[in-house]
Amino acid sequence: MIFPKQLNDMKPQERWDWYERQKQILRDAAKNGVKVELTAELSECFMFMNDLTELKHCQMIAMHNNAMTAIGSALIEQDDEMRNEWLLNTFEQADDPTYQMYKDAQAFFDRKSLPFPESVSEHRQNIEKQNAIFDEDNAKFKIWYQENIVPNLK
Repeated sequence: MIFPKQLNDMKPQERWDWYERQKQILRDAAKNGVKVELTAELSECFMFMNDLTELKHCQMIAMHNNAMTAIGSALIEQDDEMRNEWLLNTFEQADDPTYQMYKDAQAFFDRKSLPFPESVSEHRQNIEKQNAIFDEDNAKFKIWYQENIVPNLK
């Protein structure tokens, strides 16, 4: 993927912050009836980020679909070992091994599930909370792994 020069000079989070600012400028202008002029460079960068947003959305749909397909495959599978393999493959995609330290499925669900958002802003807040939970669980997992898995490997 080749970034426009102005975006290429930015760090990833700076790009998203820039894009959010541009969207807010356009919203405010539309709300206030103000005419906005876009340079060719600004238009190129804005559309690039818009396309990138759409691509990320498509990738998320594909990930969700594949996870649901793998879970469905696990439900269909008759062989318990293969059923577990389907489920483990789904978790490998998520790159989250912390499920192993949970004993209660409902507790895991309650801690890890995301509420259905009513806005993009609410979704971002939920993701921030989820990232904090992810970090907490990963820190706990390192200790849990050393105490519960490593001794069995020896």
